[in-house]
Amino acid sequence: MIVFPEGTRYNPSQKQVMEKSRKYAKEQGLPELDYVLSPRYKAVQQCLKSLDSTVMYNVTIAYEGSVDENGKRKQAPGLIDFLNGRCKEVHIHMERIETKNIPKDDAGLGEWLHDRFMQKDKMLQRYYTVDGALSDGGIVNTLQLRETIPSFLFFLSMAVPLIVTATGRALYLKASLGSAVFSWIWMAITT
Repeated sequence: MIVFPEGTRYNPSQKQVMEKSRKYAKEQGLPELDYVLSPRYKAVQQCLKSLDSTVMYNVTIAYEGSVDENGKRKQAPGLIDFLNGRCKEVHIHMERIETKNIPKDDAGLGEWLHDRFMQKDKMLQRYYTVDGALSDGGIVNTLQLRETIPSFLFFLSMAVPLIVTATGRALYLKASLGSAVFSWIWMAITT
């Protein structure tokens, strides 16, 4: 399961989202963040309660070319940017966390999660303003086009029937809407 505790992607052009994030941090008595949005802990808390997992991965991603000539962060690239070659590098930092080490109470979890996001903020600040690295060390993995072709062909073979036929498009729409409604109902029941 993937959870985005900040609620939406960081986009500096959406000033109201940035201000709302800063206001939330101030109301909670937490430090304001500059490179990420302040996280909300309820979805993480629900996942920890509902899932029988022993580990969680904290992932921080930085994209090449997402800072302007003045050093200001721009919106993260989308899929089209990757396909057009406008973003050739993605930097990923992963932290494996044992769930037994995560506080379960509201205050503890909120503080713990905000601490993780303060670390993310510092990593991204370093990446965008200092040396283009999220952390010291790490593994460099260059993914060649020939390595991605089998996955591309597999997903293309799955997607084409859904796109080119009326039945496939209807099935896709029903599955999308049904899963959204099911998720809303499930969250309403379990929270």
